[in-house]
Amino acid sequence: RLHFEYTLGSAAIGRLGKVCDKALETMKRGETAEIKCSEAYAYGDEHPAGATVTLSLHEIYEVRDVSFATDGSVLKKQVKEGEGDNTPKDGSRVKLRVETAMHGASVINGFRASTLEFVAGDGEVCDALECAVAEMKRGERA
Repeated sequence: RLHFEYTLGSAAIGRLGKVCDKALETMKRGETAEIKCSEAYAYGDEHPAGATVTLSLHEIYEVRDVSFATDGSVLKKQVKEGEGDNTPKDGSRVKLRVETAMHGASVINGFRASTLEFVAGDGEVCDALECAVAEMKRGERA
C-alpha cells in the first residue's frame, strides 16, 4: 500500500482524482473507504475492468497562505490546533520550536531542529517565521 500526502483538487493522482476528492470530502480521520470505478471513470482502455481504490484518511491538514503579501510565498500547514484565540502581537516574546525546514516537498539538507526565542515583529528571524508565528496560537503545531 502506498501512503502519501494529497491535496484536494490537486489532480496529483490523475483521472482518479475527482472520485478520490469526492470521497475524501465526506470522510473522517481514521476512516477507510473502498471505491469501485468503472472503466470509463477510471483508466479507460488501460484497465477494462475498471479500478478499485482504497482510501484511508490518517490526517487532515489545513494549509493557509500566511505571507505578508498573501502571494503564496509562505504556506503554513497546521498539524495540531492551538489553544484559545490569541496570536502573538508585535512586541510579544515568542518561543518557537523549528523541527523541519522544507523547500516545496523536500527537506532542506543540513537543517537541524532548534528552539528559537525572539520578539515578534523585531526582524530577529526571517520573514517566513514572522509570518507563520503571527497566525499561530499557543501550543499549535504547524
